[in-house]
Amino acid sequence: ANSDGTNQVGLIFFSATDALKMQKEMLKNPSTADAKIFAMTLDKAIDMVRGAPQPSGIRGPDGKELSMVFRFYPDSDAVKAANDPLKMLKVIMKKNEGIPLFSAKGLTVKKGGDTIKPLFFNLDDLYVSWNK
Repeated sequence: ANSDGTNQVGLIFFSATDALKMQKEMLKNPSTADAKIFAMTLDKAIDMVRGAPQPSGIRGPDGKELSMVFRFYPDSDAVKAANDPLKMLKVIMKKNEGIPLFSAKGLTVKKGGDTIKPLFFNLDDLYVSWNK
């Protein structure tokens, strides 16, 4: 977690590698040396990001208690892939906390009587579906 001045910000990662990298950096700083990683379901993570700020128990420089808020930290490999102009896939960037979503022109799934265009959080998952 870090602070934006009024809030203590907890980061929710989609990549264990990114989370471990951030934790390693945080452990170097005595004020964040107790940084921990927790696993949770996506629905729980979404509830936490959408939820109202909560008391954090941490005081800011002005002595006022900081509120705790949560933000998504997108998978760094997925962000790189989304920004790669050489990919032959159409990349859709949603403004919802900057999480890249991937889709491919022509890839659809039949569900009941509906045809659905799937969106993927991870480029590798899109490739797996495309190759089926």
